[in-house]
Amino acid sequence: MSDGKLQVKSDEILVVDDHSENLKMLSAILNPDKYKVRIAQSGVQALRSVETKPPDLIILDIRMPEMDGYEVCRRLKQDKISREIPIIFISALDVPMDKVKAFEVGGVDYITKPFNSEEVIARINTHLQLRQFQKELQKFSHSLERQVDVRTAELTESREDYGRLVENLTIGIFRSTPDRDGHFLMTNPALVKILGFETTEELMETPVMELYQNAADRQLFFEKLFKNEFVRNEEIAIRNKTGLSLIVSVSARVIRGQDNKPLYVDGVVEDITDRKQTDERIEQAEQKYRIVADFTYDWEYWANFDDTLEYVSPSCERISGYHVKDFMENPSLFRDIIVPEDQGIWDQYAHDSKTDLTLREVQFRIKKKDGDIRWIEHACQPIIDHQGGLRGFRASNRDITVRKQSEEALQASQEKAEMLASKLLSAQEAERARLARELHDDISQRLAFLNIELDKLEMQNESFPVPVREKLRQIGQNLGALSSDIHMISRRLHPISLKILGLVRSIETECQSFTRLKKIPVTLDLDSTLQSPSKEISLCVYRILQECLRNIVRHSKATGVHIMLSKRNNILHFLIKDNGIGFDPASSSKKVGLGIASMTERAVLIRGNLSIESRPGKGVAVKLAVPLASRNEL
Repeated sequence: MSDGKLQVKSDEILVVDDHSENLKMLSAILNPDKYKVRIAQSGVQALRSVETKPPDLIILDIRMPEMDGYEVCRRLKQDKISREIPIIFISALDVPMDKVKAFEVGGVDYITKPFNSEEVIARINTHLQLRQFQKELQKFSHSLERQVDVRTAELTESREDYGRLVENLTIGIFRSTPDRDGHFLMTNPALVKILGFETTEELMETPVMELYQNAADRQLFFEKLFKNEFVRNEEIAIRNKTGLSLIVSVSARVIRGQDNKPLYVDGVVEDITDRKQTDERIEQAEQKYRIVADFTYDWEYWANFDDTLEYVSPSCERISGYHVKDFMENPSLFRDIIVPEDQGIWDQYAHDSKTDLTLREVQFRIKKKDGDIRWIEHACQPIIDHQGGLRGFRASNRDITVRKQSEEALQASQEKAEMLASKLLSAQEAERARLARELHDDISQRLAFLNIELDKLEMQNESFPVPVREKLRQIGQNLGALSSDIHMISRRLHPISLKILGLVRSIETECQSFTRLKKIPVTLDLDSTLQSPSKEISLCVYRILQECLRNIVRHSKATGVHIMLSKRNNILHFLIKDNGIGFDPASSSKKVGLGIASMTERAVLIRGNLSIESRPGKGVAVKLAVPLASRNEL
């Protein structure tokens, strides 16, 4: 650069004019040592020249036969290859409306004849420099997106490490819908294996109700679960996929949202078929040889119908701290050592055991002689003699304190997994916010400083010709536009507009920017009466919108996008549909990317349901349904 003018060598300039004199004059002004000049004497010839090899800048006459400069410009701006080429209009007429129309069709400048050499060179250099700034900004934007993708992948990998720990457990873990039929939302490989399925997807398509041997058992389990909010070691008879009968032990808990509505059911499943079969064989052997064996590890006893005791095994002392003699002399001691909070459970159980002569189980806590609290799993079965008479009850007390502690630890692990998922997304948002601040505080400040220096230059050199001062002012305006672009990227990384404008206006703004930059029209069907939902829901919807728009640009080859936002039955519905090439969801070659996984995880954390529908040649439809916390949230 010299004398305040940018000299760019090897830049190609296409000059379009139907008058040979003007072509010669402009060719002379544009020194061949500085520029490569190509000429065209008609609009058609110009379009062919650009199609063959796009120039760096076009000087275009307005008044030409057959096809005027306005039409040439329109066609160039419709082509993705030529739409970014700066076009300077030239005309012998200095008519304001002509200038306005020139800028409306996509021109960047307007020069009137006769030509001033210095003015022409100054304007050309300015627009070539701005074009170079634009290219560098695009490169910077792409680099920034790659950095965000790398950081997101690292955070996702941390989450997957924790997921692998759950995957390697030998007991089944599940999350299901809170309805009577039940549908699995999440399972681990152990549960898939227990239930005899080949894949997780196959199991998740099977209603929980169909696994029960007896539909009434499902009804009883469902009622007990929602009455107590949880069940512990509920034994259920099921049939696996191959038809094999199994007995499983199920512990489950109802998970509710802030509005106290059930969101889902979390639980663990253990195949206890072998143990149950063993218990049955032991029970048969006990009835044939001995009712109660002294060597049993569990605390066994034989009680009469009037609660007096016939036998107590020695294990009672190990489990309770009291001797056999203590129980034999005082049968009510058993109830006395149950902690007061659980005595009501025991009284109801003891009453029901005498009216329902079946194998029954109950869990409660006892206070040992030394004051230690232990969890007991109590099983009681009526003893029927060969004549069908009731001889009493055979009971077994097992210390399950360690198992209880394990179940509580598992529950804590599940809660920790949910918390970790939430923290991962929070970390992503924090990282986006940090990058946004860096853009705003660093790049924007530097552009602002450059703009200030430009203003100083203009103020300190009032002797500059008017065209030069005008060019300096235009450069300042373009720097302002660059700063606005930086602000736009910053807002996309950290959508402060959600807080200021609300969800509906933020969607409109994002789609307007998308259409302007990517030239893909978007039709909006947004319920203008909606108020913004919670911050979490708004952010989830906005991030899903951003991810879908990115995927449309990268993969869909779409020419149009439709977006809908509405509320029905206190559920927020969000739809993004394109008319692109689509894909086959059933194809085994289709991998679930980080974007889809991130959208799904965000939806789960706000109790939403995300679905993706697509067919080859039919575009892609992404649907989000989110239950709202209350009737007043929207």
